[in-house]
Amino acid sequence: MKNIITIIFLFLVTTVVWGQSCSTFQGTDPGYVLTAGQLALSGTNSFTGAIGKRYKLNLIAGQSYTITGCSGFGFGTDLEFSIFNYASTILYQVDSDGCGTNDETYTFTAPYTGLYWLLLSENNCDLVCTFGCTGTITVACTTCPATAPAVPAIGQNNPVATDLCADAPLVQNLEGYGGSTSSAYTATGNSASLVSNFCGSIENNSFIKFIASATTAEFEFWIPSCSVGIDGVQFQVFSVTGACATGTWTSVSNGCVNPTGGANSWGKFVATSLTVGNTYYLMFDGFAGNVCDYVVKGVSGLATCPIRPWHGFPSM
Repeated sequence: MKNIITIIFLFLVTTVVWGQSCSTFQGTDPGYVLTAGQLALSGTNSFTGAIGKRYKLNLIAGQSYTITGCSGFGFGTDLEFSIFNYASTILYQVDSDGCGTNDETYTFTAPYTGLYWLLLSENNCDLVCTFGCTGTITVACTTCPATAPAVPAIGQNNPVATDLCADAPLVQNLEGYGGSTSSAYTATGNSASLVSNFCGSIENNSFIKFIASATTAEFEFWIPSCSVGIDGVQFQVFSVTGACATGTWTSVSNGCVNPTGGANSWGKFVATSLTVGNTYYLMFDGFAGNVCDYVVKGVSGLATCPIRPWHGFPSM
């Protein structure tokens, strides 16, 4: 009898532990499913999500986002949302308590601008869904503006971003800096540290640099047009220790913008933990080689100077 009780006890313990694993990440990360531009404006955006998978979202500090799910996951699925910061520390977790009848909805305010992870799981695996079971997830910003602000003027003193970091121009007109992810740029000459710390693959990256005037710098971006591709641009801010081509690259931008979205996209990104007076590098890369014009404005935290009338986008 004692042996039977022991077996039953071990079976129950094993079942509980197995069930708890359903709240963890399983398999390949699907990455970005919505663009930063979509999540910067009011409206509802949807994608097909899978139980046990995590998805990247670029959100804006102070804005309210509502996540809804369960459609298609199966009747009685006990869907659970887990939201992590870019460093994979959990911020919020909500259990739907059975959302096959009524969609689960969760609203939260983003505490910072940048990358977040959204993990979809079934609480304790105690109902109908297994890993990979798919359904519709919607993400809506309920407090974001309905339309993007007007594109700022671009200064005449607008140096061309360079293919190599070592040649990057110091830009002080970030009240309106314009450039393009031209196909003339290449992915050669990049530090191995840069490649490993970038949020995606590099195809046609280029660089400018700026001087920090505060510990946090905030930027806005606009994508006026794209001649190749519809996904847009990737932005990321780095500090560099040592030489550009061989030194250590550290991201200071809460993840990165990846991607912006295509023509007419707008959004924000920030750089944090800056040292006043130090130089930092802003890298541009066309998502999967997209060729797009972009405009970047330094909202705060970096040295600027007055701009002159716009004379068009620079070409490489």
